[in-house]
Amino acid sequence: MTSRYTYSREYQELAETKDGRQVLLRMITPADRDKLLAGFERLSPRSRYRRFFSSKRGLTDAELSFFTETDGYDHFALGAALLEADGSEGAGAGIGRFIRVPGEPAVAEVAITVIDDFQGVGLGRILLERIIEAAAERDVTRLRFHLLAENEQIRELIRKVCDCATYHSEEGFITAEIELPALAPLPVPSIEPLDRLFELLRAVASSTLEPQLAVSRDFLASTVHLLTLSGLPSATENEPAEEPSPEDHSRQEKLGESP
Repeated sequence: MTSRYTYSREYQELAETKDGRQVLLRMITPADRDKLLAGFERLSPRSRYRRFFSSKRGLTDAELSFFTETDGYDHFALGAALLEADGSEGAGAGIGRFIRVPGEPAVAEVAITVIDDFQGVGLGRILLERIIEAAAERDVTRLRFHLLAENEQIRELIRKVCDCATYHSEEGFITAEIELPALAPLPVPSIEPLDRLFELLRAVASSTLEPQLAVSRDFLASTVHLLTLSGLPSATENEPAEEPSPEDHSRQEKLGESP
């Protein structure tokens, strides 16, 4: 049966970091316990403290089960692994996840963890952009981040992806929130994979919505390129070409990548 979500158990995508390394993106499964534990061991003490707000030395069996046994709806986890030269999946590089807040079904809390030797090369942004899309297609309208006040790296990541975030600080901690535009309900059976991405972009660009989500042109171009390589039609292949209007040019400028 075809999933109604682009980011489903079957989802896989190749992405490239700024330094040219290829990573495979896919959903986390219970079979990833050992890979997740190995990734934790490769985190520096500083990265562990920023992720868990404590000097954590290891993961318990219960924590490994919690982090890997997700339902893909209320608890969604997307992993990135290095793609080896022979095309096989290598060591874990990062994980992005959201967990729906009990009692607030439209709100989810987000956590992004990137192994130290993959930090600063754009992997965090790759994960966060896809977390935003996965959350939107699961009817989440607000994402919430809890972070240390000194963690400027994640604050800058949030600013790059969404410059409309709101912040609240208290005793060394910051809570950031971003609003997501709602997606229209999908027909049954599901539309082709990746069409939801274009639907999200059209919603943001619509004159009835403020452009709250700054979507990277590079990310969109790479997604369309992968779509072409896979043999799937893009969202515009079957639509007649139209001369862009001045309003279209203005709208495109608003959707440009943040500096």
